[in-house]
Amino acid sequence: MDADLLVLGTRRRSEEYRALLGNVTDQVLRLTARLAVVVKTDVDE
Repeated sequence: MDADLLVLGTRRRSEEYRALLGNVTDQVLRLTARLAVVVKTDVDE
């Protein structure tokens, strides 16, 4: 991919939820060497 900046979206979820299912945004941030911005939104439950 030829991008200068990655923009990723994520929802604020409990730590238990993230521990069980993981988080794609976290994985991308760990693996990329590019600049990234994460936009967080609340989850309606």
